[in-house]
Amino acid sequence: MDSKWLEEQRHELAKLLDREIHCPIGFHNLRNLYELEIKARGRPTLGFPNLPHNLYKPDPIIKLKEDLAKLVEKYKQDAHALTLLGDLDKSRVYNGIANQLEQLLKG
Repeated sequence: MDSKWLEEQRHELAKLLDREIHCPIGFHNLRNLYELEIKARGRPTLGFPNLPHNLYKPDPIIKLKEDLAKLVEKYKQDAHALTLLGDLDKSRVYNGIANQLEQLLKG
């Protein structure tokens, strides 16, 4: 690997880590940090070892964020379907849940 490229990646990683220190919730940057580390090292070290295969699983916070984003989309789709069916009360509840989850993801 090119030493200049590694230095740029290290600098980029340092910028991400510095943001993480100042961010109280901080998991909105973890996915970028995880991907940057995979590019730089060729393998992840963030996360927990998967013993049977000796691989690493992604950090649970990253997985949680992805799952919450999928859940938001599901609630939005269900709310839209309920609106088309005419069940506006359930649709409002589903939209409210989706909005609360979005706010949680934004931090």
